[in-house]
Amino acid sequence: MRATSVLLLALSCCCCSVSATLSRSDAKRSHKSESEARWVKAVRKSNKKVRMVPRLLFDGWSYQDYMSVLGSEDEIEELGSELVDVAKTEGFDGFTLELWSQLGGNKRKELVHLVKHICESLKAKRLDCILVIPPAVTSTGQPGMFGREEFEQLAPVVDGFSLMTYDYSSGARYIEILREHRPKLLWDEYSAEHYFSYKRNNAGKNVVYYPSLKIYNNSIDK
Repeated sequence: MRATSVLLLALSCCCCSVSATLSRSDAKRSHKSESEARWVKAVRKSNKKVRMVPRLLFDGWSYQDYMSVLGSEDEIEELGSELVDVAKTEGFDGFTLELWSQLGGNKRKELVHLVKHICESLKAKRLDCILVIPPAVTSTGQPGMFGREEFEQLAPVVDGFSLMTYDYSSGARYIEILREHRPKLLWDEYSAEHYFSYKRNNAGKNVVYYPSLKIYNNSIDK
């Protein structure tokens, strides 16, 4: 690649979150601190089934950086290989890609191609590939930056989608669904969240998780 892609790892022990930042600048990949390494080890020890799939933030990339990668099969190939190497070196089980919204809904075809290649590279080494996506419909009812076409193209290659439901900041659609379907709120012990399910027309079942007072009370008690 014309500019070395670098992963600057940022693990937050206090928030129990793991993230990584992908930079296009020339630098060496940083290593986890001793405390961060201990935290990761402790989490894995407490639950053998835990998989570390940190968010991969394409931070600091300019529009030209994106165009450089999206327009070059060699750079896409190298990016996929580098992510595999980093995951193996750092002991991650894959990545959660957070790049779709950065281009404001542009270059969707090219982004689909990039995500497909990255996911195929990761999955070939038994690593997880999750894609962060914005809502298909905005809070104003307009089509979002990620639609059915992109979903159907990527569903076969990703291990899962992480939907940024907090983009529904007003909660209007949530209230609208409650009024229309009057579903029964249930408690999920595994995720420690309230949820409900409903069906619209002849479509499949929809499951909705949404913050409730019990979640915040439990967080405060801890």
